[in-house]
Amino acid sequence: MAAEDGNDDKRHVSISIGAIGIKSIPTNAAIMTAEGNAIIGRIVRFNRRHRRTVFVVAMLVTAVPWTLLLLLRSTHSATVSDNSESNENSVLNSGIPGQTNPEPLHDSKYVKPSKSTFSREHGSLVDPPSSAAKIAAAKLTQMQKLPPTASPRDYITRHKAIMPASFCDPFSNANFLTTLDALPNLVCANSSQLKDKINPDIFSSHLEAASNYSYASLHSIFRGENDYKKKIFPHINSIRTYFTNHQSTLPKTLKLTSPLVSPKLNQSSPIVFSPSNEPISSNVNPTSVSCGVIDDNIPQRYCDTHNIAIRLNAIPKVDKKSGLKLLPEFEQALEGMCYLDENSWFGQGMGEGAAGWMYEGLNILNSEANLEIKCDLWLDTPVFMISRWDTTNPYQFHQDAMNTFIVYSLLGLSPSQIQPIILDARHADGPYTAAWSHIFSSSHHLIDIRQLSTSAASYIPSSKSQTEKPTLCMRRAIWGIHGGISPMARGGRKRAGCTSSPLFSAFSEFMLDRVLESAAQESNKPLIESNIAKTAQPLSLSSSLLPAWLPLPIKSTRYGLLFETTVRNFYASGRTTEAEKLAKNTIVVTYAMRRAATVHGSTEPGASFGMQFHGVDGITAVEPVKEYIDGTEPALKRIVANENDLINSVYRTTEKWKHALSGKIRKVEFRAIDFAQLSFDDQIAAAHTTDLWIGPHGAAFAHLLYLRRMPFAAVLELKPPERGSSNMQFHNLAMKMNNMFSFVNIGNFVSTFQMQNVEHEVEYLLENLYDSRQTL
Repeated sequence: MAAEDGNDDKRHVSISIGAIGIKSIPTNAAIMTAEGNAIIGRIVRFNRRHRRTVFVVAMLVTAVPWTLLLLLRSTHSATVSDNSESNENSVLNSGIPGQTNPEPLHDSKYVKPSKSTFSREHGSLVDPPSSAAKIAAAKLTQMQKLPPTASPRDYITRHKAIMPASFCDPFSNANFLTTLDALPNLVCANSSQLKDKINPDIFSSHLEAASNYSYASLHSIFRGENDYKKKIFPHINSIRTYFTNHQSTLPKTLKLTSPLVSPKLNQSSPIVFSPSNEPISSNVNPTSVSCGVIDDNIPQRYCDTHNIAIRLNAIPKVDKKSGLKLLPEFEQALEGMCYLDENSWFGQGMGEGAAGWMYEGLNILNSEANLEIKCDLWLDTPVFMISRWDTTNPYQFHQDAMNTFIVYSLLGLSPSQIQPIILDARHADGPYTAAWSHIFSSSHHLIDIRQLSTSAASYIPSSKSQTEKPTLCMRRAIWGIHGGISPMARGGRKRAGCTSSPLFSAFSEFMLDRVLESAAQESNKPLIESNIAKTAQPLSLSSSLLPAWLPLPIKSTRYGLLFETTVRNFYASGRTTEAEKLAKNTIVVTYAMRRAATVHGSTEPGASFGMQFHGVDGITAVEPVKEYIDGTEPALKRIVANENDLINSVYRTTEKWKHALSGKIRKVEFRAIDFAQLSFDDQIAAAHTTDLWIGPHGAAFAHLLYLRRMPFAAVLELKPPERGSSNMQFHNLAMKMNNMFSFVNIGNFVSTFQMQNVEHEVEYLLENLYDSRQTL
């Protein structure tokens, strides 16, 4: 076979030589050519015989170093496993809150860490906030609290005034408050609004109507090229030019129409029905739809609607397959009568949120057809429709909450003026339902669309047959945005230079104020009575009566007596000075464990938010479908295999740092907490007292919004392999909240080298926090 292979090679060579016209003459040139061909033949034979061998050798050379590393790692893993037999539950059973029994401290001499000794290959450090940022934070703490009736717009205005020089992106700067596209633009209204007959004096007629429009609505009609609008307004170009040259004739303010708040609205009865057969028509109670686009790159809209009807027998039924995306049948559930700007209506998306629910189910009748929509009952209470994205994930819940905050700010809404209505199937309510009963509403009622429908039907005479489509007409309904496109989800793939974001700071203060107000109303009465002199007048419970340094209450005893409870007990017993010193001088380190799934269910009895009433009447008229779990979730990812060892390492580091200064013990409190096993109010309370947040990458990092800033907090993110340097969402969130941030890359099993990096980072961040406290 070898000979045959060789002959084949020679034949190939001779053929190639003949092909280029070289004759077989024994000249020097021919001899040289023959030698060259012989060399080529040997190379070809070598390649064919040995290429597999070369490939195998190359693979071995590449694989050997990795094999050795894996062997070393497995050896180390076995050693650590042999020396650490404690199970997960030991974290909960030791004397230290949420902590395993600590090992002896290192005997080595303490050396104050410095940034220069840190290896940037395994993490990233950010300098402490600038002096300007500290001044802004100090201004905020010195400002008087906003009243409970304040709207999200008031919070944003306040923070933009404090941080006028922010270099953040337009979202984080809350520039949408002055963006015409973001403000509600009229897309559907009655004929007199959108299809006026042009009088000879076209300018005076439209100027007369201008008083009925917001500035944004006027621009919606008269801006941009739009063939459909040109058919409506033959002189639209002239009108647009006139308004451009006569800005003084337009309304001076961007304020929108005042909300239609019924005087009968109160906390005990959040929903007000009016038995009335007033119809919806082009002349009586005409429908109007105004929508805004917060981001042109992702054109998902929110909408503000007036006078639309909901067919009670068309509310989608709950089943086990629909999940959170529960949409009505197309053009079946809702009806309106208005003249539609089709280019604006169909030219932009609505997304998967409540606006998509409305878009899917709304049938718009022609206002010129001399028709009317008969109403059996009117809902006078303004309602905010929310179709939640993910009910058990804290990060995605906060995206829903932030988008709601933005819509409230654009419309000038206050929680005391509106009642949220849940549109989704409520398969798993999660622990965050208080947002829709206590934070974005003052009613304390949790209501879904099916409960609203059932209560409304009870007011309609039973003689009305189902075939007649019993109809509830709503004075005002606002439809929210899909949570997945919130500013929290933007720009997470690259490191942003944004610090001190007005939007994020305003959102954080709003959420905390709502929680503080509920806590003051529900659980702080003994504290107030024991620390404030009694007067002849009835005492009005308010968060403004409590000192700002007093922690929120934590009712859970799962992790023993936590720092928050200790401070509050001192304060309640009259030891106010001692309580204040303890609160201000202690650095609280919280390790956020990642072990359990989020508990499903509504607000627990005794929560700081207080009693939560279900349904319109305060009891569950329609029992929502719930799913319960046993506290474990096998699908939970990014679990740290040796987390007990890691927690012990962090605890030892805090203890060593506490005793590092000769003759002085610095106050530091360490605890390891699984936030998924706490109620919503306890989660916020634990985060709000935290100065240094540590934990594996996960949704619990949404609570960076609430960290205690004295004058700033610090964050240490432990990044798993699948959340590498390209994932910057929590870095950016920490920066927007004007806090320090650092990260350490870890594996599913944290090596000794990685633990050393974690220890170094903890020391460095503690030093910065301690030094900043000395200047207060």
